[in-house]
Amino acid sequence: MITVASLAGPIGEIVVRKRIQGGALVYEEGDCCQSEADEHGVSLSSYIHALFSLIWQKRSQRVLMIGCGGGTLATLLVRAGIQVTVVDNNPDTFSLAREYFQMPEQVKCIVADGLDYLKVCDEFYDAIVLDAYNGSRIPGHLRSLRFLKLVRRRLDRADGIFLANVYLHHDLDLTADRMIQTANTIWHEVALLDTRFYSCRNS
Repeated sequence: MITVASLAGPIGEIVVRKRIQGGALVYEEGDCCQSEADEHGVSLSSYIHALFSLIWQKRSQRVLMIGCGGGTLATLLVRAGIQVTVVDNNPDTFSLAREYFQMPEQVKCIVADGLDYLKVCDEFYDAIVLDAYNGSRIPGHLRSLRFLKLVRRRLDRADGIFLANVYLHHDLDLTADRMIQTANTIWHEVALLDTRFYSCRNS
């Protein structure tokens, strides 16, 4: 791979690399891969397509995403005619997503912490997606009961959906289980989509 962009980020260096064969682009921050897409901006990560499918099945028209990276999910959604707002506390990630990963101009970008944005937001959304990381961990305040209550308040419909990408290091990583326990105190229907016995996986 060759490095095509590099800059300092809040949790470590942000690097965009290009694969010699095929031209795929990889977005890394703090030595962790956050996004990967082909030369047309189409995600090469299966979990991104799983999130897109769940949002599409719910016929969501207004989506809030917390966390940007390469913006590959936002790109898929906008290309499907869905309105997308992305919140990230680092403005550089928006610039990199647009320049290297073809994130469309129609994506509304807001520089803010996800929890802080929800506290002052007066918009309603059909779907809210959490995909924000410090390295390989979701920040603690974005896994809290307070955060999930704010998410519920901003969902427009009774069947609005909240989706979270939870990276698990191994089967003994309880991050997803703890989020499920917290979410169960707010919502009646909560599901964990996971495949056990794989290390370093997205659930």
